[in-house]
Amino acid sequence: GSNTSGASAHKEKTRIGDISSVVPKGGRSMQVFCSEEAHVKPITAAIQASQYSLTPQPAAPNDGNPLLILVPVPPVTAETRVQAQAEAKKVMEKAALEVRTARGEAQKQFRRMELGKLVVQDELRKAHKGMEEVARKGQDEVKRVGDAAVKALER
Repeated sequence: GSNTSGASAHKEKTRIGDISSVVPKGGRSMQVFCSEEAHVKPITAAIQASQYSLTPQPAAPNDGNPLLILVPVPPVTAETRVQAQAEAKKVMEKAALEVRTARGEAQKQFRRMELGKLVVQDELRKAHKGMEEVARKGQDEVKRVGDAAVKALER
């Protein structure tokens, strides 16, 4: 195996999922199965240091798995719910902006084609109508998914 004992000295960033398996257990806890014993302490420390107020615990010795870390997940508070909703709205706004930007780019491209007489007017109108439909469906989908996410976070 590789020597991982000195890894924490130069603080390289590694995703926990790359060196362990994270498994949700019920609604309020998760299990982290480390791939090597040398990873147990640094992973436990990283989970503790995260912004999520988590308190990882090593599995009970009689569980027979020294590579297992149990992580109870605290209940959602009004504050974390509001934070999550705000984050969901931000993601929704960004997605809507990207759809609008793509639509604008397509319109510019159509205008260039029209000015350069690169396509028949009729074809251009058809393509433009199709693009508008795709953009509208994209915006509707962004709104539908975003609203559903915000609604789910209200519970």
